[in-house]
Amino acid sequence: MVVLRSLGLVLALVALASALPVREKDDNPICKECKQMITALQGVMIKANQTYEVSLKKYLDKNLCNQLVPADYTEDCKDIVDDELPAIWEEIIDDVLNPTLRCADLDLCPNPDNLKMEADFRCDICTKVTRYIGEKVLEDPKVEKRVALRLKKICDDIPDIDETAKAKCKEIVAADTPEAMKQIGQEIAEDLCKDAQLCP
Repeated sequence: MVVLRSLGLVLALVALASALPVREKDDNPICKECKQMITALQGVMIKANQTYEVSLKKYLDKNLCNQLVPADYTEDCKDIVDDELPAIWEEIIDDVLNPTLRCADLDLCPNPDNLKMEADFRCDICTKVTRYIGEKVLEDPKVEKRVALRLKKICDDIPDIDETAKAKCKEIVAADTPEAMKQIGQEIAEDLCKDAQLCP
């Protein structure tokens, strides 16, 4: 009975929403600007991803691969990091810089009350977006978990690794992924808008 009432309520809400006038997504200049900004940042991050990728690689080499015992696993781990990191980084960029999702999260698209037209609008929006990405997205436990799962695959892919070393590798990944994501988030928040030439 409760399910039927809930279903009826959902259908009524859908019908009500369908009857409301539809506002074009692109008629809100702030929303449009936000989406263009995030798309531009996506492009800059993809082009500059070597910088951030190198940071993450150094972090993983130091805090994951160099911690493996016996040391024979270190080079294999570094090789796998080199192979896997571009795909992991691309996934992070796709997740973090989805224009539709991020602008909605920032309340810049659906809410026309957020209109803000200043000379440094682009820098303000970029700064807000990168701070949000650094603090709310890259440090999101769900994102950290997905990245950690991908990084744990590195441990599985090390040739001839014994179970003790594999377990240690996965333990290090689980422990260090939040800090690595925080570090990348801070770098993005500090540098990405400047790299994109949107802020002085």
